[in-house]
Amino acid sequence: MFHNISKEDPIKGEIQMKKIISAALSAALCMSLAGCAESEQSVYQKAYDQAFNSSSVTSSITMDMTVEVSGQTMGMPITMDMKMIDFNDASKVSGDIKMTMELLGQQTDIEMWIKDQEAYIDSDGTKSVEYFDNSEASASLMMQKYEDYDKVQMKKNGSDYDLTCTLKSDKADELYKKILSSAGSSASTDLSGMDVSVGDIAFVIDKDHNMKSISYTLTASGEVSSMDVTYVYDVKGEYSDWNSTSVDFPDLANWETQTN
Repeated sequence: MFHNISKEDPIKGEIQMKKIISAALSAALCMSLAGCAESEQSVYQKAYDQAFNSSSVTSSITMDMTVEVSGQTMGMPITMDMKMIDFNDASKVSGDIKMTMELLGQQTDIEMWIKDQEAYIDSDGTKSVEYFDNSEASASLMMQKYEDYDKVQMKKNGSDYDLTCTLKSDKADELYKKILSSAGSSASTDLSGMDVSVGDIAFVIDKDHNMKSISYTLTASGEVSSMDVTYVYDVKGEYSDWNSTSVDFPDLANWETQTN
């Protein structure tokens, strides 16, 4: 491979040799860098593990829900701003959830303080206390296990990882229950009569493997009370302050007797 190196001109031959060595080193470096690049599974799994083992998180979730019943369509946008601490521990979970729902032009504002397994709820000035199930908080992450996807594609966007995940069809019901649970509905809801489908799920994960955002559209259709119903959820979530979220609680003593 070195037959072109000049025997008569040692300086020229040395220059050619240096070029060959430089090219070989560059090729080796490229192969090394490619070998060290993280796989889709590695990036996602680290984000998944960190999310469900974190001590706290701040999140903002929007669910633009559209309901079609017998040809009539109405929208029901829901927004949730959440600060959750120890949300993976039922005995320690605490936090602050602000929720706004709109239906037929009427807006309902709800704030919920979670402490000592109780939810202190202020719904448009009406106060109540009820047991809090921490599964509602962990469901708000809406991350599936990696093996629940048929396909995962990844690309770098600056220092972030953009992942596009195609959910297995038999896992759609599971994700729908997470949506219902995060919005305060029963996770045991019977979906046997509903046909649920999910479009590609887009994640943004930062360089430290913290989930920054999720977005997808879920459609559920079926017969409810002898009527054909279709629900469409356009879901977007943003996450920040992993392991550094804090909550300032109001005075929760005698909550139900307090007035605004």
